[in-house]
Amino acid sequence: MARKPGDGSSSSGDDGSFADLYGKKKNVERIERGPRVAPPSPGSPPREEPPPEKAGAPPSAGLHFPDPDEPLVAYTSAVDRGTLRKLKRGKIEFQESINLHRLDRSSAKNRVIEALKRASMKGFSCVLVIPGKGMHSQDGEPLLRDALPDWLNDSKLAGVVHACAPAKPQDGGRGAAYVLLRPRA
Repeated sequence: MARKPGDGSSSSGDDGSFADLYGKKKNVERIERGPRVAPPSPGSPPREEPPPEKAGAPPSAGLHFPDPDEPLVAYTSAVDRGTLRKLKRGKIEFQESINLHRLDRSSAKNRVIEALKRASMKGFSCVLVIPGKGMHSQDGEPLLRDALPDWLNDSKLAGVVHACAPAKPQDGGRGAAYVLLRPRA
């Protein structure tokens, strides 16, 4: 029997429509639809995950790193979108810089942790951390820059680091990061 367009019949011997079959199957689960998201328009920048809004919730224990391709962008749940946007654009003035050039990993980690805790105690809001681009490392790899996200998420800095973002070119570009400190209570 030939199938007529729109009649729902089939030439393969199927017994009924999908809806009929769905009703007969006991192990079929219904999949709920998620929220609709409009596709990005051509030429628009890639969509990034927005940070959660403040909504009165206590800040989370650590930093959230939304994009594995951009490991120097991170924030806690207490950071609002506008603040993160300003940090990424280099619009928050840093009060101190921490230069890690020529340090080994252990020394650099200790310097970052101690300097950020000290800056927080002084009431600073933003610090520029300069791990470098790895040009002076043995393999030319940015070992300190790659380790920086882990250091910023260290339990010794819990309650100190609010967010971080790569620096603008005039402040060191990919070889530096702005670190936003949590306001002192």
